[in-house]
Amino acid sequence: DTYVDNYTTRKSATSGALNMGLLCTTVDEIKTMHIATSEKWELDIPRLVFLYISLVLQIVTMGVNLYLGSSGKMTKEKRKRQTWLNNTVMVLSFIITQVNILAAMFRGYTTEIQERQTSEGINNFNSHNST
Repeated sequence: DTYVDNYTTRKSATSGALNMGLLCTTVDEIKTMHIATSEKWELDIPRLVFLYISLVLQIVTMGVNLYLGSSGKMTKEKRKRQTWLNNTVMVLSFIITQVNILAAMFRGYTTEIQERQTSEGINNFNSHNST
């Protein structure tokens, strides 16, 4: 029984460390996005929404992992609850992955729109000045 408790604690600590890395990456991406697209931020709304959803889910997952890692001595009731929470963490991790994939899908789309609008603006400027 002590082995299971130690395993759960180590698993939760490892999972928490990986989640912290993902959290830092998401925060950095949001910050970079705000800095890089300050003038045309409205084009990145879908990506921004997905990143914020991912951020909230990551914080919830980290909280559950923290609880799992500090749950102390196991009883039969705690084991049932811990199994349910472990399954919840697994489902949340899957959802976070899917949300991050959706956020990544919009990266190229918004950049392409910005480049197209910039080139159209230059073309309109050139055609207006040549007449």
